[in-house]
Amino acid sequence: MLRVYYTELTDSRSFDESALPLSTYRREKLAHVKAPLLRKQMLAAEWLLCQALLDLDPETALPPEIQKGENGKPFFPSVPLHFSLSHSDAFVACALSEYEIGLDVQKNSVYNEPLARRFFSPAEQRYIRECSDHDAAFTEI
Repeated sequence: MLRVYYTELTDSRSFDESALPLSTYRREKLAHVKAPLLRKQMLAAEWLLCQALLDLDPETALPPEIQKGENGKPFFPSVPLHFSLSHSDAFVACALSEYEIGLDVQKNSVYNEPLARRFFSPAEQRYIRECSDHDAAFTEI
């Protein structure tokens, strides 16, 4: 089972911290974040995670208990699901699965040839040159 949920942040959509069921994990992370956009992204990610859990089981107790694993990846200690959250610019996404999962949302970057030459393999550089959308290929790698 794999479920992916996403939302786009807009000026008209607010994520009120006091109205959301926030996990202790999320509250602790938010305590160190001052940047308004990042705070909104993190709140939206937690909201999306809660919506996803309710979609799977309307009786789910919120907020979910979240702990950090040895390598820092958050997990549910009492729910037999894995999750991954990601945000970039105005987009926030959440994936739920029975198996470990990783999700990464990225805003397309502008192709930077000097950067590609320095850090990408010859095969990766060739792939970018051969793609019709260099920016998308650059971001993909």
